[in-house]
Amino acid sequence: MKAFAENYEEARETFLAAAETAGFRQLRFRVPHEDSSELFLDFALLRRDPKRVLLHLSGVHGIEGFAGSAVQTELLGDSHAEEGPSLLFVHGLNPYGMKFYRRANGQNVDLNRNFRKGAARPNPDYALFDGYLNPASLNSFRSDRYRAIWKALRLGWARAAKGIASGQATHPKGLFYMGDRVQREIQLLQDILRHHCGQAEELTALDFHTGLGRYKQEQLFVDFDAEPNAETYVRETFGRAPDQPKDLTYIAQGRLSDAIRETLPQTKIHYVLQEMGARSQLKTLDALRLENYEWHRRPAGSDRPVEVVRAMMDAFCPEDPSWRGAIVAAGAERWRQAERALAALPR
Repeated sequence: MKAFAENYEEARETFLAAAETAGFRQLRFRVPHEDSSELFLDFALLRRDPKRVLLHLSGVHGIEGFAGSAVQTELLGDSHAEEGPSLLFVHGLNPYGMKFYRRANGQNVDLNRNFRKGAARPNPDYALFDGYLNPASLNSFRSDRYRAIWKALRLGWARAAKGIASGQATHPKGLFYMGDRVQREIQLLQDILRHHCGQAEELTALDFHTGLGRYKQEQLFVDFDAEPNAETYVRETFGRAPDQPKDLTYIAQGRLSDAIRETLPQTKIHYVLQEMGARSQLKTLDALRLENYEWHRRPAGSDRPVEVVRAMMDAFCPEDPSWRGAIVAAGAERWRQAERALAALPR
C-alpha cells in the first residue's frame, strides 16, 4: 500500500504523477479562493470505449479526499488494457476542503447538498440543533452537546438525523449548508462529463467517502428513487446488497448524483456512494463543530490550528495503518468489480 498524503499539495502531486505514468490524459481547472489561488480540480481520463464509462470521485467532502486520493493512486497503478470502458478519475472535487482540512468548500457549502432545482425543501428541524452544530463559544461545546441529545430524544433519532444531515438553506454558517447557487466545482464536473462522456450509453459512478459508520466498515448507498433497479445492480456487480432500505425516510437535498444524471440524461447511470466508517458519530460531529467554529473566526490566510487538523484527520482519515490498508483495498476492489461488469456488457 502506498503512503497516504498528509496535505493537499502532496496528494495532488502524487495523483498527477500516477496519472502521467499510467498514460491518462490530464485535465485541470483552477478553483481559486482568497485563501489560496493554487487550488485545482483535477481529472485523469483514459478514453477507450466511449459508450461505457467508469467514473471515480474523491474529495466531494474535502477532508475525505485524502483517503479517496490514495485509492485513486492505487488504481492508476493497475495495468490498463487497450480495450474496455473509458476510465475517468475526479481528484479532489472540493480542493479547498482538502487544502484546509474541512468538509465544506470555501463558501461553507456541502457539495453533496448543493445541486438542486428550485427552492430548497423546508427543514425547520435543523434550527433545533444549530446551537450544537455551530456553537457560539468554546464554553458551550459540552453543554450544547447535552442539550442536543435531549432534543434528539424528544424528537426521535430518525427525525433528528434527517433534520441535521439532509441539507439546510437557512443557516449559512452551519453544517450541511446547501448554498444559494450551484457551486463552481459542480459546474466544472458537469462540463467535463458533458464534453468527455456525452456518448456514454452506460456509466457507473463510484463516489468515495469516509467518516460514516463503524470503524473500517463499508457501506454502499444508492438512489432508489432515481434508479429502481439499483439493488439488482449492486448485488450482481459487488455480490452484496445496498446498505439502506428502499423505504429510507429521507433523501438528502442537492445530491451530487442528481447533477450527474441531469448532465447525461440519455445515459443509463449506476451511482454508488461507497462510505468507509471511521470514528463514532458524536466524535465526528465534535470534529466538525470544532473545525467550523475555528474556520468562521480564523484570520484570512492563516494556517489551521494543529488541534483542528488532527481532529479532522482522525475523524475522516485515521493514521491507523490497518484502517488505511482496509480502506484502499475496499475502494480498489469495488472499482475493479465495476470495471469488469462494464467490460462484460455486449458491445
